Amino acid sequence: MVAGPALAQDDFGSMVAVSGEVVVVGKPGVARGPATLYRYQKSATGGWVLAGTMSVPGTAAAGQQWSPSL
Repeated sequence: MVAGPALAQDDFGSMVAVSGEVVVVGKPGVARGPATLYRYQKSATGGWVLAGTMSVPGTAAAGQQWSPSL
């Protein structure tokens, strides 16, 4: 599973929720951008396909992170 262009230390995957054939992976928000949730659906061939994203606006002070609860 890939969240598009990854940035060093963006913490993609620091939050994960699994329910059946759906996985939601989170990336915390930092001073440079919003927190983002990535929804993956298991395909008929057994792989995982990015089915959607949701960005959650917010702000964090420099050097801090915040995230929505999964």
